[in-house]
Amino acid sequence: MAECVSIAIEHIQDSDEEVVRCAAWALSHLGTEKAVATLIDLRNHPDADVRHAVANCIELRKHPEGVNILTALMEDKNEVVRDWATFALGNDDVIERGVRRFTDSPEIRAAFRKRLDDSYEEARRKAIWALALRNDPLGVKLLLKHLESEEWWNGDRDAAEELLGLHPDTSIFYRGTS
Repeated sequence: MAECVSIAIEHIQDSDEEVVRCAAWALSHLGTEKAVATLIDLRNHPDADVRHAVANCIELRKHPEGVNILTALMEDKNEVVRDWATFALGNDDVIERGVRRFTDSPEIRAAFRKRLDDSYEEARRKAIWALALRNDPLGVKLLLKHLESEEWWNGDRDAAEELLGLHPDTSIFYRGTS
């Protein structure tokens, strides 16, 4: 693992942009402490795909700077980066005594609320789900509005199942069934 991380880090400075992208994605998936530290340094990289790799790194969520980095990436000019940063922070959870708890603070909720006006629907939906999972009244209201529409997404159903503690095959989500 250490050798793989070292090789990827070496290639971060490569002159070929595709090599740099691949190295960033390798680090994102390897997720060691050294890989995460290198990715943190890439959070403002000019290439959106490199920033996307940073937002996609699961281990970044556990880093002391993770929340701040992800909230900053939620403001990225690239819609896919914003979407993945919103997803990553929205799904940042821990299981304590058998109960799933999400990372939460007024600042985190404010970052999700800002995404509710995002021009990219994927990011907007993920912000709604994140707020709902934190029992935020606005998030719950918007989630219910989506569920009542003809255009609800599977993520709407998944968030509602988690929020309400429903089993995935609950018939409430299947129109025309009892």
